[in-house]
Amino acid sequence: MNPANQQSAPSDPYLDVLLQIRDSVVRIEQRLTSVENHLDLIPQQQQQQQRQPLSSIAIPLAAYNREEELEERFQDSMAQDYQRPSGAPDVDSRGTIKKPDYGKERSVGKKAILAFLKIHGNIDEESVEYMYKSLLKESRTHKRALERALDQSPSATTYKTFSPQIKKVEIEKFEGNIKYMYKLPIDKCKDHWVGDYFIHNVFKTILRSNANGSAGSSAGSRSAMSHMNLSSQ
Repeated sequence: MNPANQQSAPSDPYLDVLLQIRDSVVRIEQRLTSVENHLDLIPQQQQQQQRQPLSSIAIPLAAYNREEELEERFQDSMAQDYQRPSGAPDVDSRGTIKKPDYGKERSVGKKAILAFLKIHGNIDEESVEYMYKSLLKESRTHKRALERALDQSPSATTYKTFSPQIKKVEIEKFEGNIKYMYKLPIDKCKDHWVGDYFIHNVFKTILRSNANGSAGSSAGSRSAMSHMNLSSQ
């Protein structure tokens, strides 16, 4: 049984619409980031008087509620339609899943995540890349929350110095959504090593965007955002 085919659910037009909406939201956020970076062309003194981070601009509560409602519908549809591959472990019966030992100098990378999906999700070689990309897309729904937290903590210039409370909240939300939708025992990972990998990736995209903006290269920022491929990390 192919998880990729189950996930795309071609026979469910409602689910297809939700997938398209979520992808559109990601693209819109990328365009907004490019617009924000373009504002760096304004002289710095004038810019300080006129510019606000896009994440701090007031957005109608109804818009937030609508986006959250769509995301919840997508999650509910995926949880209903997705079926675990035959032989996949029971997500509620597993013990702690230890982080791979790569030594002190190496952090968790894509290879370790793919191994997790294969072993603890029983996902075959043909479908594991698709599942990896699905988790990447889901992690990007946490981008706005991380941006707001960064705006409030300008001194946090690295993931290590970023608020551990915010990281914990977003990682646990991400783990809960993934377990619900894809029946993966991601919450059993010791020290949240899988969830941390994906939230860390989102954090890095924000820093890259900010760095491009501070360099005054709006065109370069647009190019970086359009060609960025997290799955290569």
